[in-house]
Amino acid sequence: MRCMNCGCENRDGLSVCEVCGAPLASVPPSAAAAASGAAVPPPKPADPSNKRKLAIGLLSTAIALVITVTTVVAVTAQRGNDRITAAGTTTAVTAEAPTDTPPTATTEGESTTEATTATTTAAETTTATTAAPTTTAAQTTAKQATTQKTTAATTAKGGKVTRSDWVLAENVPRGAKIVQEMWTYDQLEKKTAADKSPEKEGYVLYNTDWKWGSYGSWSSWSTKSVTASDSRQTETRTTYRFHAFVCSRCGSRDPYSTPCDYCGNSSVMVWEETYYPFKGTTRSYTDIGGKPRISYDGKYWYFEYNGQNNGEGGTGQPSRTEYRYRDRSKVYTYYYQKLAAKESNTPVTASATVSNVKHWVIYEIS
Repeated sequence: MRCMNCGCENRDGLSVCEVCGAPLASVPPSAAAAASGAAVPPPKPADPSNKRKLAIGLLSTAIALVITVTTVVAVTAQRGNDRITAAGTTTAVTAEAPTDTPPTATTEGESTTEATTATTTAAETTTATTAAPTTTAAQTTAKQATTQKTTAATTAKGGKVTRSDWVLAENVPRGAKIVQEMWTYDQLEKKTAADKSPEKEGYVLYNTDWKWGSYGSWSSWSTKSVTASDSRQTETRTTYRFHAFVCSRCGSRDPYSTPCDYCGNSSVMVWEETYYPFKGTTRSYTDIGGKPRISYDGKYWYFEYNGQNNGEGGTGQPSRTEYRYRDRSKVYTYYYQKLAAKESNTPVTASATVSNVKHWVIYEIS
């Protein structure tokens, strides 16, 4: 069927020209002419300009398709990083097929399918200018996103003031304003104790010292010998024997065994002796029947004169050596130390007991 507009022949049954898109007459001109008995004019030769129009139309459609696909791919890649750009992509696809409902968020696969469908429709129904809305919408969305970022950056530079957390002073950026300072450091704390209780407080033992404590009390005197040492002090003395025969009936104390000088008892006279650290002749004494007697500790006691038989195979007053001692112990001093974390609002300088000094600041930057 020949187009009345461009003169190109079309397949039978089409209602629109395949070249220019003009509507075709329902009855072919040749049929109409034959019905009227008029001569059928010969077919017009193809117009070269129509071929150029056809080539231009196909080229425009191809360009529009390439631009649309490129836009869809770029938008899909950007969606994972920037939700604003993803929203713009949905808007751009919707612009190709206007509707009264607002754009809804779709998945990446759905957006690509919609864009491809819109592109195919545009290629079938319009010329190269049909793809312009898609490109314009995508470009507009990108420009809007860029404008938003630029506006935010301008606001941060202009009116907003950013305050940092605590940072080391050496990390403060140039031009920042310091608004607060603090120094942290480790303080070496020391303590001495007589036991190891500071270990419960986190202290660490670093030295131990000791010295001798005071001596204790003296022991009782004994005939058992003892040896002196650094921790034990000893003393010796010589003591002398004093004795008496005690009557078991009246309790009289006599110099001899029988009979009792007071009651005449001759049955039992008990021997009793003791030692004192002095000789009898150094005290006031009384001679009783050839035996000297002293009164000491509320009792009568007898002893022998020099050269007098003492009943122990010798003469004179018997004597013995006695010993006593007292002990002392070591007194320990434990030296402890620990590092305690400290803070200060004033500058701190490192020293023998101060270490790990750090200067912290809070700064503002606009």
